[in-house]
Amino acid sequence: MRLMSQAVALVLLGAGVAGVPGIQTTAASTPAPGESLVKQMRGEADGQVAVSAERATGEVGFIRARGANGDLLPGVSGDSTIGAVSKASAYLDQYGAAFGAAAGQIAQTGVQSYRYGWIVRFEQTYRGLPVFGAELKANVDKQGHLTSLSGFAAPDLALDTSPRSSRGQAARRAIATVRASPRRAPTAALPTSRASRRSRPS
Repeated sequence: MRLMSQAVALVLLGAGVAGVPGIQTTAASTPAPGESLVKQMRGEADGQVAVSAERATGEVGFIRARGANGDLLPGVSGDSTIGAVSKASAYLDQYGAAFGAAAGQIAQTGVQSYRYGWIVRFEQTYRGLPVFGAELKANVDKQGHLTSLSGFAAPDLALDTSPRSSRGQAARRAIATVRASPRRAPTAALPTSRASRRSRPS
């Protein structure tokens, strides 16, 4: 909800700026937040780089290095499971802010090997707590090239994380919520054979 409010505020501010010709020129020449980081990301990579923004935040949501030797972080080895994790982690240490995560908010949570290489997963944390839905995935191929990174991070977090309820109160509230609106299992339709349909009385 806060992201939506910020987005609405930015749209209104943008509309106000566009209405003043003198300010419009200044605003157009000012680089967007994270633009210099994206420029660095492009400059460091081997191959053609495609970047797209995450719709909800306006920050980087996807980056890929195309081509046979496309690599977002050349010069860093990544041709093993440990190497893939190390390479992807090094990339996010350097460029995590472009995805919207502040320093120290990205934690590696898993790595999966598949026929083309490795997928390294990360989640965003805030004051030691996981941020719901905030996950980034890095793809490292068998040659050790970091070929792409995609996902979502929540930028500019400023939240109070101190609990308002005790563990017991939270448990009682959860149980009361489930009792008030129990989830019912769908009723399975019984299979009807042609023979049984024929034998029914009309």
